[in-house]
Amino acid sequence: MKEPTDSQIVSLFLTTQEMQEVYGQLDREGKHGPAEPLELIINGSQKQLVFLGTHHSNNPERPDLPVLLERWNEFLSATEGKDRIVLVEGGIPRDEATQEAAIRKASETGLFNFLAKKSNVEAISPEPDRLGELQHLEKEVGRDEAIYYYFARTAAQWQRTKPEATFEEYLGSRLERYKHLSGWDYDFSIEHMARLYKERHSEPLNDQRKIPHEDYSPSGNRASEVSGNYRDVHIVRQILALWNEGKSIFITYGDGHLIVQERALKELLQ
Repeated sequence: MKEPTDSQIVSLFLTTQEMQEVYGQLDREGKHGPAEPLELIINGSQKQLVFLGTHHSNNPERPDLPVLLERWNEFLSATEGKDRIVLVEGGIPRDEATQEAAIRKASETGLFNFLAKKSNVEAISPEPDRLGELQHLEKEVGRDEAIYYYFARTAAQWQRTKPEATFEEYLGSRLERYKHLSGWDYDFSIEHMARLYKERHSEPLNDQRKIPHEDYSPSGNRASEVSGNYRDVHIVRQILALWNEGKSIFITYGDGHLIVQERALKELLQ
């Protein structure tokens, strides 16, 4: 088929409201627990796509681990001798010596990077260029909304993973990266982010106070929605290109990405 435009791809995505309706239906059916990743499997001529939508977890004993390993082994068996590739979220992490260490370091991204290396399967991360995404967010929502969204997402990650770095070290280093990446004349300090937090929530920020989900979720945050669509279009284009090359593809991303992309992938890959 003719290469789809960005707007054509987005038109196949679920909207934020539709995504929330899917989550609600899954919850009512008891199908959205941490032990049950969402799954999409598409079989083509001599190739297969497996997309697992997961709950992010850095717990080496995460409850969905048996299912993740089972699906991986099924994929290896079904695609033995075929050209295959693994796609993971958020960049390729540093290699770790054990499965446990890989999960602790980078959740399911670390797990499947580890498993791919163990099975001599190439692993890539189909993320868009971060500068391009940042410039797109600046245009659509402005600098404060863009940088605060990245800050809130990273702060929630720190709270979830509890790394050795302190809150100030972890967030400060990442804000510094955005400063150098953007080249903006802008206040990237944690103090500025704390002021933006207080404007939203009328209370001071501290490292023990949980970052509200609406600060980095598409259901309550315009910057997150814009970022999500930008990323999802890029991911779908990468999947489509690899599929058209004849590759079998194993993908692991957060379940929201699968919910949003599923309709587009079914239509574009069939």
